[in-house]
Parts: sequence; C-alpha cells; structure tokens
Amino acid sequence: ILITNQIYSEFDQRDRVELVSRDVARYWSKCLVELLKLDDKGKRLAVLRKHRSLAEGTQIQFTITGTGLEEVKGFRLF
Repeated sequence: ILITNQIYSEFDQRDRVELVSRDVARYWSKCLVELLKLDDKGKRLAVLRKHRSLAEGTQIQFTITGTGLEEVKGFRLF
C-alpha cells in the first residue's frame, strides 16, 4: 500500500519541511521515503527516512521517463 502525505515548510526555517500528519505517519509507517526535485532536467532524489532493515539516509537519484523510473547513470546506491 502506498500512502502519500502533504508537507509544509516551517516559517523560521524555510529549507526544512515537516509532514502534515507528523507523528501519526512516523509511528504507523513501516517505510518512509522522501522525494526531492534536484534540477530542471528532471532529476529526482529518493531518500530513505525509515525502514526496518535498510539504513536510514540511503539515497538514489532517478528520472521519470515515458517508460517509468530510470536510475541516473554514474550514481551508485551501494
């Protein structure tokens, strides 16, 4: 099951975002992935924020194409 959540930017720290559901999403979710837009060329970054067996902070760069998601060449996850 995939559930999305809205985020908001804090007034005193514009570069920091927070989940609207805050603690509820963190408590009930087994996996949290943060998606960030990197540039105008369509590059995105997925950052693992919570997982049972994988390290927090694990990242992968990808692009969204007409055929799906593609890993950015030259960027290694492990």
